[in-house]
Amino acid sequence: MANELSDKKKWKAGSNLGKAQARATLGKPYEAIKYFDKALSIEPDMEVVWCEKSMCLAEIGRIDEAIECLDKALSIDPNSLPAWTNKGSCFGMLGRYREALECYDNAISIDPFSQVDVGYCVECPAA
Repeated sequence: MANELSDKKKWKAGSNLGKAQARATLGKPYEAIKYFDKALSIEPDMEVVWCEKSMCLAEIGRIDEAIECLDKALSIDPNSLPAWTNKGSCFGMLGRYREALECYDNAISIDPFSQVDVGYCVECPAA
């Protein structure tokens, strides 16, 4: 019985994640955030939801909140490549290039063959 309830919770959280992803893809970040929040209210330890919610928050200029989401994702999985790269991008958007580069370095140390996008740091002053 307990396992069945757990499976239903995971399915419902996953369903809300799917709805959020669809809205994010359609360029509706505000709607997407509502569904990410619904998923997190059911399963708060879903690292992927925190990462994807952060991208919508960054898209609408709520960078500090995006970083908070990424910190939560990293508390769940310290080796989350998307969390480190997204956090680097957020710091870059804020002009905090040294912190951005540290995040990108963490991402590269996790997967040296990953394609880390350092676009926000390419033209940064000597960090």
